[in-house]
Amino acid sequence: MNKLIKKLLFFIGSVFNRKRKMPENINNILCILPHYLGDTLWMLNAVKLLQKYFPQAEIDVVLRRDFSALLNGIIEKEHIFIEPALVSDRKREKVSLLTIHQSAKKYRKKYDVIADLGGNRYSALFAYWCKAEFISGFNGDELGFLYDVRTPDELHEKKYLGLRASLSVIYNFNLPQDEYEKIVVEQPVTENSADFYRQKYNLPQSKLVLLAPCAGWKEKEWGDSNFHELAELFINDGYSVFFIGSPAEYERLAKCCPDGAEILKAENLADTIGVISCTDIFVGNDSGLTNIAATFSNCKVFDIFRITSIERCAPKTENTEILSDIDKYLTVDEFYRRIA
Repeated sequence: MNKLIKKLLFFIGSVFNRKRKMPENINNILCILPHYLGDTLWMLNAVKLLQKYFPQAEIDVVLRRDFSALLNGIIEKEHIFIEPALVSDRKREKVSLLTIHQSAKKYRKKYDVIADLGGNRYSALFAYWCKAEFISGFNGDELGFLYDVRTPDELHEKKYLGLRASLSVIYNFNLPQDEYEKIVVEQPVTENSADFYRQKYNLPQSKLVLLAPCAGWKEKEWGDSNFHELAELFINDGYSVFFIGSPAEYERLAKCCPDGAEILKAENLADTIGVISCTDIFVGNDSGLTNIAATFSNCKVFDIFRITSIERCAPKTENTEILSDIDKYLTVDEFYRRIA
């Protein structure tokens, strides 16, 4: 949609949509989380801020995909809801507005406040159709006027993209501004010990390498052949190499695997996180799994960026090295020498 039309729709909507005030007593909150893995990891800080400043409130979260393993230790499972109707602005994931409306009806008038941390036009519509007493959000594109309070776009400029939802919560709920400076993206809480996952998946005690060649966007990827060649170099140096991804990616991963490497077929996301927690070296594109790996300080992470902004999207952890390959100059041998 043309940017000018978006701005016009937003302006017209802002004029006619009457804003309500946040309730004085907040007893229940619904957080709409994004439906990509890395984005959901980043949003957890926003949920924790709401827990900290509204301890009396019961907090539910709704996601499109079952990423509940990321919420382990933060939100109890009975407060996590999965709604496939929650979509992004990507054409391949669109569903009908009627489907979104029908899904939102299940949450209608059940909440004092909805915090939309999804940040797109469809999550804004979903939040609006839930009919809460008060709705907050940070984006919503041309439908952002549906929120009762919306974080100004300029507050997000030159800020770490992963913390924009936390910034939105701080602004929209009038929390202390210094909370933003305190935020650290913490590692997910694993359900079992590292030794449990080593035994379950027959992993070595050391020199374990995970390679994640897949990403949400094809343009982000370094290339399957590069990962294949990189795996061979690791194997020749005595490392145990596993390729990791979702079940839908196993066929593709099989083509990446040289002799001596394996595909790690974790039973679920919780086990995937558990395996990452006992990994020595993780190599991946800018993706959800790479962001999760970056939170584990014992894991050396090599994060390859090709099209996305390093300044705004790269993990800010000491164990992560960012490698830029925007111009496709990064050869496998050069890459491996930086690791070795």
